[in-house]
Amino acid sequence: MTDPPRIVLVSMPWESASRPSLAIGTLIAIARQAGFDCTAQYLNLDLAARMGAAAYNAFAENIELFPLGEHCFAIDLFGPEALDSEPTSPASAGPTRSKAPPPIRCTFSEIAPSLASSTRRP
Repeated sequence: MTDPPRIVLVSMPWESASRPSLAIGTLIAIARQAGFDCTAQYLNLDLAARMGAAAYNAFAENIELFPLGEHCFAIDLFGPEALDSEPTSPASAGPTRSKAPPPIRCTFSEIAPSLASSTRRP
């Protein structure tokens, strides 16, 4: 007889660090009740502890900064060339925007170098 699969539920960075995940708590209870070995990893809390609450909450709670936080992780994962988005043409930007902003070109390593270096694996 084989062991049941081990399940790990992950709360990813930029989820709120001030409110627990109701979904993760509920899913863990359901999985354990069904006989699965289920745990949680709260990576959002790990990153908040490393960055500091104010900096983390700026990215996690501010709708204007949230995409930048996502973009920085994506660049570290896929490289800057893979995420070089094409600016929107003025014709498709609609009547209120005449020119699209330039694409963001930064990495998580550039925004938080000490954090990025501490999370790199040898």
